[in-house]
Amino acid sequence: MNSALHSVGREAAIVGEVLRDNGAIAYCGDLAHTEFYDHQHALVWRIITALVAAGEAADVVGVLDALKREHIEGIDPLWLDSLTKDVISAKAMKGHVARVRELATLRSMAAIIENPALSLSEKTEAIAALSHTVLSRFELVPVA
Repeated sequence: MNSALHSVGREAAIVGEVLRDNGAIAYCGDLAHTEFYDHQHALVWRIITALVAAGEAADVVGVLDALKREHIEGIDPLWLDSLTKDVISAKAMKGHVARVRELATLRSMAAIIENPALSLSEKTEAIAALSHTVLSRFELVPVA
């Protein structure tokens, strides 16, 4: 994958800030774990959002407990804790979220374009559908 189509540092900052302060999730909108490039960030984000939605603490201990309950191994507790060490502002958080989403969209478009099993018309339809989804986030889709 082209390194220009992901930003692991921004992903880490988002995950770390929400681990440190669950209230920071308010700056993330409906950011989905599927929008993360890094598998560990995506996995931890999925756990964080589930914990927050359930009203549970989504700190390092809470995430590690949830991973254990789901029988998921491979997340280093020291790595997870290290994500909480850098504090970012709300403005930076919003920018990081926007860029992670943008890069996820670009990766999706690249995957469609590079898929040899799709015809040109199928690729065009898939890109149009993806574009509609992206534009609807910003309420830029014309109303029918």
